[in-house]
Amino acid sequence: MVKLVAYDTYLRRRIDQGMPAFGTCTGMILLAKEIIGSDQPRIGVMDISVQRNSFGRQIDSCETEIVIPALSHPRHSYQPYNRNGSEFCESNFGES
Repeated sequence: MVKLVAYDTYLRRRIDQGMPAFGTCTGMILLAKEIIGSDQPRIGVMDISVQRNSFGRQIDSCETEIVIPALSHPRHSYQPYNRNGSEFCESNFGES
């Protein structure tokens, strides 16, 4: 999707120029220099290796009911999603 709208070149250029970048979930995957076991396109500017779905796929997540008393309808179905895991992070990450 990033390549489709040509954001990869723009984002890479801006980050190389010093724009701060932080990514979680898909953002972490897009910014990582390495995606373990995948050759999918990435921007590749962050010195981390990530593993997609390292806690399992979303379809394997549980679904449960939670109660939030402050809401007008306090009972809600909740399905936590499985997240990515970082395997390696360069020790000088974040230094200027």
